[in-house]
Amino acid sequence: MIDGARILRNVSRRLVIELAVVVLLAGFPIDFPRDVSAGRAWSFLFRHPSILIHAVIGALALTEAVIFVVRTTSARRPRLLILSCLGLFFVLVAFGAGTEYVSGGQHDLALNLMTLGWVAALVVYIVGWVLGRRGMRAERPRVAGQ
Repeated sequence: MIDGARILRNVSRRLVIELAVVVLLAGFPIDFPRDVSAGRAWSFLFRHPSILIHAVIGALALTEAVIFVVRTTSARRPRLLILSCLGLFFVLVAFGAGTEYVSGGQHDLALNLMTLGWVAALVVYIVGWVLGRRGMRAERPRVAGQ
C-alpha cells in the first residue's frame, strides 16, 4: 500500500501546486478582450505571458491528471481510481470551460464553469494528498519499544 499511498501523495501534491499556480496567474489584473472573435481572443492569449503560462500549466495539469488515471487503472485500487477519475473530470471541466471562454465569445458562464472545475479539482487533489500522507504513515514500519 505504501507505493500506492506515495503515488497518491506525490501526484496529488503536484496537481495542487499546478492548480494553485494556474489560479495565481489568472489573478493578475488583465483586461482580456470580451465579445471578440475567437481568433482575436487566441491571439491575445498567445501574446500575453501570464495568460499563456496559465493555459500551458492548465494543459500540464490536464496531462498529469490523465496519466494519473492511467496509472491508477492498472493498480486495481478502487479508491485511487475513483479519486483520480473525479480529479480528471473536474480538470476537464475547467480546461474545457477555459477553451470555450477563449473560443466562444468570452461569456461569464464559461468563467463560472472554469472556476467551479478548478475549485472541485483542487478539493479532490487536496483530499488525495491528505489520504496519501495518511496511508504512508499507517504503513510505516513500527520500531519495537516505541
